[in-house]
Amino acid sequence: METWMAQYFTDTNWEVIDTRDIHRDEDDDQFPDYVLYNKETEKICFIDAKKRNCYEMYGQRYFGFDERFYNSYKNIAKKYDTKVYIGFNDPRFDPDHVYILDLDLPFTRKLFFSNEHGTSYAYRWSTDILTKFKI
Repeated sequence: METWMAQYFTDTNWEVIDTRDIHRDEDDDQFPDYVLYNKETEKICFIDAKKRNCYEMYGQRYFGFDERFYNSYKNIAKKYDTKVYIGFNDPRFDPDHVYILDLDLPFTRKLFFSNEHGTSYAYRWSTDILTKFKI
């Protein structure tokens, strides 16, 4: 994901600012990995990089994460009045592409789960509706 971003945003109006050292903001929301700053308009948006978040259910492939991350990213978008994107590359699923989720897209499935971290919901988006970029 990081390599793709460095290549994709080279020679554009966008500056990629690595914010992986900021884990949570002042409201304890999960902070995305990168701020994208438009040098021309001075506007920002966010992108979080995920790895190996592709799932297969009922013969369909999905990308997703748990409700805690979803709520944090939605809160960040509201606080900064901007967009949050989630990008992922899962070599087991598709080693040649990066997929980007616009968090404004409605989720395809909402699943209940329970594991060693507790119980929650997980949100899934069909990979068919995600934007795909060649690596």
